[in-house]
Amino acid sequence: MNFFLSTLISFIIGLVSAAIISKVGFKLGLADIPDKRSAHHIPIPKGGGIGIPIAAVIVSLFINKVYILIGLAFILSVVALINDRKELPVSVRLILEFILSIAIILVYKKKALIYIYNNYGLLVVIALAILISISIVATTNFFNFMDGINGIAGFESLISFCFLGFFALYFKNLPEIAMIALSVALASLGFLLLNFPKAKVFMGDVGSIFIGFFFAGIIIYLVSNIKEFLLLTLFQSVFYIDAISTILIRFLNKENIFKAHKKHLYQKLVHYAGWPHSKVTIYFGIAQTVIGFLGLILFRFDILFLIIFWVIIIMFYWGILISSNLLKPKILIKNRAEL
Repeated sequence: MNFFLSTLISFIIGLVSAAIISKVGFKLGLADIPDKRSAHHIPIPKGGGIGIPIAAVIVSLFINKVYILIGLAFILSVVALINDRKELPVSVRLILEFILSIAIILVYKKKALIYIYNNYGLLVVIALAILISISIVATTNFFNFMDGINGIAGFESLISFCFLGFFALYFKNLPEIAMIALSVALASLGFLLLNFPKAKVFMGDVGSIFIGFFFAGIIIYLVSNIKEFLLLTLFQSVFYIDAISTILIRFLNKENIFKAHKKHLYQKLVHYAGWPHSKVTIYFGIAQTVIGFLGLILFRFDILFLIIFWVIIIMFYWGILISSNLLKPKILIKNRAEL
């Protein structure tokens, strides 16, 4: 299967799947009912992102790469689909995510773990495996957290996986991985046609959990040093920074960080500043695209440039929070949900 055919098939699957769920989602019990945290005011079908894991699985059948990763991610997406229909206990989902994360590490970083074990001992191997698994689970849930307004998750998936595909092809000479990454990107684009600017269907956990987990898994598969890790995580940096900063702010404010909220920057811009969904989504998308391109340029130089760049974008994010008085917004503007 060539690049054009795989991306075309993925786009069609993403679009058709979203269209089907938009029509029959309610009958299947896939309904997003508005609550205090919601950015919409009427029920909307969810689970429209189901075409994204399906597209990745179909494309993977024609190549002999990362099929284990795709299989594990697909298992997680099936559980996420069940959660879309009837919410499962958080503990069950987290345990499964950690088990699948450990499986990824053992499969794709076995040689590295053996090397570390032979040179530094078992405790270092265990500590490293725990840290990596935490990063995979965190990425999975960060993406899910950020899927809260029209188009934001779809555009982030489209942009980040295009950059991943470019890196895999031109820096790693892995066209099969690039093909898989682009299949996710184009399936996300197909979904976006029914989610932005007006949402006829939402992505749901089946899409967002798969994207976050698969993105983290591809990083684990591709990276061979810290410099590459800093670059690849840049491709979803706007989600990482917003999610981590929000958790930190809520922790410092002595809030329950496990309780649903609307404290992310994108939520504050919609709920408190009164921005329309489309404006917030476009700004986030532009920011992620610019960061991705600058990251690729800086990757040509010493790792110090990437470290400094990470510091700059984190400072820029916090500068927006502080200068716009959104750290502790007091007045809630009536939401102008774009549906």
